[in-house]
Amino acid sequence: MAFSSFLSACGLEGLPSASDVENPSLGAATPETSETAIGNSTGELLPDGSILLKWPRDPSAISYLIKSNGRVIASLPAFNLSAVVKTSDNSAAGSTYTIVSVNASRIQKIWVAEPTISTDAPAVETPTVTVQPETIPVVVVPTTPIIEPEVLPVVEAPSIVEVPPIVVAPPIETVNLAPVILDTSYSCDPAIESVAFTVGQSDHFTLSVIDELPLTLTYSFDNSKDNVVSVEVDSNGVFTISALQAGYTYLWLTAKDDEGLVDEYELRVVVQ
Repeated sequence: MAFSSFLSACGLEGLPSASDVENPSLGAATPETSETAIGNSTGELLPDGSILLKWPRDPSAISYLIKSNGRVIASLPAFNLSAVVKTSDNSAAGSTYTIVSVNASRIQKIWVAEPTISTDAPAVETPTVTVQPETIPVVVVPTTPIIEPEVLPVVEAPSIVEVPPIVVAPPIETVNLAPVILDTSYSCDPAIESVAFTVGQSDHFTLSVIDELPLTLTYSFDNSKDNVVSVEVDSNGVFTISALQAGYTYLWLTAKDDEGLVDEYELRVVVQ
């Protein structure tokens, strides 16, 4: 909207203060796994044709399985780290042996595989074996096939998760606040400045209003001296001011919403 150039001059002082003039018409607003062997074991061929197997300890083991040619031939507790393997026909040295570690979760892993069997044992005149039968178990390889039992992984029962009830928040009640007039399109400080006109000139101006909802606003005004200026306002809040004669006047500009909440702005006008 175009404004007359002479209206941009604000700063006339020496007029009565706002507190001296009042608006006469408006008041205040774990699955099973298999791993690569990680240990080393030894096998010693004894004079009677049996084999003494020894292996390192697996800290997680609760038992060890001895496999011969892929078949389980013995299950030993964790404190046993050796065993004597023998066959009825003294052919133990011709087999392949694997030590399998089993932990508390029943998970098997290859602990040591294919121990090196030493056949360089010195000749012994007597066939006695210097082993302790009460501490080293003797495992006899069966001549009939053994069906290895299937080890199934341990499946934990699913935990029951309690779903909390859905809480529906109550609707937020909207509170209507009064509109707030921040300024006019002249951008003058109403406390120390006035809008200047010359006799016979006119211009248009608007208000800068904040309304929270917003509601429909109605604009109005009061004029302290109708003979100095005349004022009109349309439904869109555009004010028209015309200078009639020299002097000064106060305009009280109002914005009111549909619920009756209102704000007022005071504007001083000087006609030269």
